[in-house]
Formats: sequence, structure tokens, C-alpha cells
Amino acid sequence: MITASPIAEETVRAEWESALVGAAKLKERGAKRLFNSTPNIEQAFVLKGRSLVCVDEGIAYGIHLPGSGVLMSTDQRRAEIKNAGIEEFTTHENCGAFRMAFPNETNPNQACQEWGRREADALGLPYRHINVGELDRPPELHTALVAYYDGTGVFNRIPGLPRGFVISRKHFSTAKEDLELRLMNIFRNFGFGKLFTRENPLYLIALAHPTDPSLSAKILEAEARHAAAGYGAPVRVEAIRTNWLMRSQV
Repeated sequence: MITASPIAEETVRAEWESALVGAAKLKERGAKRLFNSTPNIEQAFVLKGRSLVCVDEGIAYGIHLPGSGVLMSTDQRRAEIKNAGIEEFTTHENCGAFRMAFPNETNPNQACQEWGRREADALGLPYRHINVGELDRPPELHTALVAYYDGTGVFNRIPGLPRGFVISRKHFSTAKEDLELRLMNIFRNFGFGKLFTRENPLYLIALAHPTDPSLSAKILEAEARHAAAGYGAPVRVEAIRTNWLMRSQV
């Protein structure tokens, strides 16, 4: 179980109100219309580099996996990272997945960097640690109103899209479990949790692969709805077909 440092209720409320303003277009238009009307939306499906990064909403770029795979077995993690064509291995400060994997670690930030360097060396990859000041969110609070369930394998949040966690369904076999874990943590352990309501839900946006039928909108939406089933009204699931959005790449 991930535990976060206590945050003043008024701080959480202020960040919640700010996040709602940022997601107003999503609420007004829905995910499909928002994606279709966002300028330069095709850039959301162009990777500038194949960095392995956490699913944290403060990291807007890269290929996303909780804690860069710290919750996976060593053999599975390394095999899937190689298959995904990763070119850089990263970790980040105050990583909840790392604390979940090593709950008794007395200095988790130092231990996380040591683990990251070992993994990068084992994979023959460059290593980079992302400091908390580099995250696109407040240092001590998760402010995502969205979880992106990415079947394209290349989605990255661009200006105009609301801040959200990204789970890479295309590249990693643990994606369905990762999504369920992320939802559990959002509602029980950190972030806005009980502030989500039927009127202001958490949005779960499934992004279908443009050509792979095993990653179709129908399949990803069904998986997303299954993951969200235990939370009822506070989760709104939408699936987006990306054929038009990724037309230059198909």
C-alpha cells in the first residue's frame, strides 16, 4: 500500500479546483471531440525518444510503466523493455511504485536511483533520474483527472490535453493489472480520491491502436470498463479510434 505525506485539505481543494478548470473542455466536449479539436494533436502520437518512464502524470513523455518496471519480475521486466525498443532508462523522485516494491527501505529516493542505475547497466542503456522539480505537478500531490490507457504505444500528453496517468497497453503485459492498481491508488491512497463524483468523474480514456485488431477500441474499452467496475459513478470510460489522428504514421 502506498502512503503519502499528509497534505492540508485546503491545498488539495485548491488544486482540485484548478484541475477542474484545466479539464473544462474535456467535461464540455467529451474525450473524442477534445482530441479531434486539439491543435497539433498528431504530435501526441509522435515519440521524441524511447525513454522508459513511470506512469506518473507529471511525466508527459516517453513509454510508461509503473516505476519503470520495479513491480515486475527481473526477467519479465528486462525482456519486455528490450522488446519495446527502449533507448533510455529513467526513475523519478518520490516514486510510489518503488515504495510499494520496497516498503521497508529507509531512504527510498537514494535506493531508487541505485536500483535504476543497476537496471540501466544490465540493459546497456543510459540512465537518468527525474527530480521532483521536473515533474509537471505539485511535488506532494497527484493532480490527475484522467488515466490514459494507451494501445498505440506512442502517446504523449501535449498542451491542450488534461494531465493524466499513462498506462502503456501495447508494450507491457502487466497493463491491465497496472491500470487496476492505478485506479485503486487514485481512489484510496493518493490524489483527489473522494473528490471525484458523478458530475466531476475520473476520466479513463482508452486509445486504440490504428491497425492492430488486438488493441481495438472495443477491446480496450472493455478492459477499461472492467478495471473501473468497482468504482461506479466516479469513473467515465471513453474509447478513441486513432486511425485519423495517426494517419501520417499508418
